[in-house]
Amino acid sequence: YIYQQLNYLKKTAQLYLYKGRRASYRGQKDEAGNFAAESTKTVARIGSRLQEVVFGLSNADVFLDAARMDEGKILLARVRELIERTPAYQCFYAAVMFMEARCFQLEGECILAITALRNALMLAHHGNSKNYLRFLDQAMPPLFALALEENIESELVQELILMFRLRAPKCAPNEWPWPVRIVTLGRFAVQVKGEPLEFSRKVPRKTLLLLKAIVALGGRDVPEQALCDALWGDEEGDAARNALSITVLRLRKLLGSNESVLQQGGKVSLNPELCWVDAWVFEARLADKAEASSKALNLYGGTFLPEDLDTAWSVPARERLRGKFIHALSAHAAALEAHGDLAGALQSYLRGIDADPIVESFHQGLMRCYERMGKRTEAFSAYRRLKHTLSVVLGVPPSDATQRLFQNMLHRQTEEGSLPSVDIVAAEGATPSASKGTRGVVAKLPLRRTRSP
Repeated sequence: YIYQQLNYLKKTAQLYLYKGRRASYRGQKDEAGNFAAESTKTVARIGSRLQEVVFGLSNADVFLDAARMDEGKILLARVRELIERTPAYQCFYAAVMFMEARCFQLEGECILAITALRNALMLAHHGNSKNYLRFLDQAMPPLFALALEENIESELVQELILMFRLRAPKCAPNEWPWPVRIVTLGRFAVQVKGEPLEFSRKVPRKTLLLLKAIVALGGRDVPEQALCDALWGDEEGDAARNALSITVLRLRKLLGSNESVLQQGGKVSLNPELCWVDAWVFEARLADKAEASSKALNLYGGTFLPEDLDTAWSVPARERLRGKFIHALSAHAAALEAHGDLAGALQSYLRGIDADPIVESFHQGLMRCYERMGKRTEAFSAYRRLKHTLSVVLGVPPSDATQRLFQNMLHRQTEEGSLPSVDIVAAEGATPSASKGTRGVVAKLPLRRTRSP
């Protein structure tokens, strides 16, 4: 009878725990915390120290995710006490230290969180300690993301992510072991389980075009009709939809999982839990004000799908991404310039000119940086290149703001006694009446002597 009662209590505690974890997974935080509290009360009635350790770790994980920090800390303190008193429970030590790292992370104690996390992962190497982390569903993704960012036991972390099939958190770094990685900026490349796609025979062009089109059209809930129009515009309705269905099956096989491409309700999506796309991450990081702009800009490797410039369905995404990149890079370069990092700002302005040579703000920043660095010749050359580019590409002169910047540079150089060459003054249209400081400059400069033939 006693055994039946204990077994009943254990199953009841387990049921509450599973309900709490399910509610936590669904984002129902209050409900999850209440289930964890019921599970904890039931475990206390069992009287088993082992059950207190096992359920304590899992329920603490649910409590912390539900923002019930005090209850989570009390459970963790009890678990640590039991582990320290019982040598047989030492295998749980890595798990309790892992949860303590999560507490520090939630409280904003980054240094303490990193230290505790490093110690926990070092202990996880011993015996089967790493297997007991499976009780910590909610703590693992954010802590593993932190470990990868800080390069803490990266190989072990990636192994555990794959072992437990964890969903990537919103802040997942590039080192997260995504089953599928798709690069679209500057080039097109696909990796499946860390290996690039290779084809021994004919390249499945239509299958890869479908993947590109899904990404270009948003990646999530793309209408089937839009894909049919993009890739099978010459086919009739039924034939186009049949071709789409067949190609989706081939794409799933290519990406190594039926779950990688979702097709339901007349819409097609790439599974964001399995697929990493550089364009998605780039836009997400730009939208997140807490993210450093440099991290987002580093993802932009170049033009979106450069091999498909002639496809109409890729143009809106390409222009949108390019516009966001130009705007973000301009703001980043201006911030570097304002903080006195002229070398960094210079590199950013040059990168912007490479991306779009007719954006005058990049050339203006280049001129300012060169002048502040004492490189006056380079500053004037930057203006000359801009003037030539605008004339050839658009058939227009530089804007009034750019011309004023050039005149002011010329004025400052003249006042400091470092006279510009006749070529610069004459070629750029600077006349004696351009400014008070430049009046008479041309007349004072020595003229070049040329030999008569």
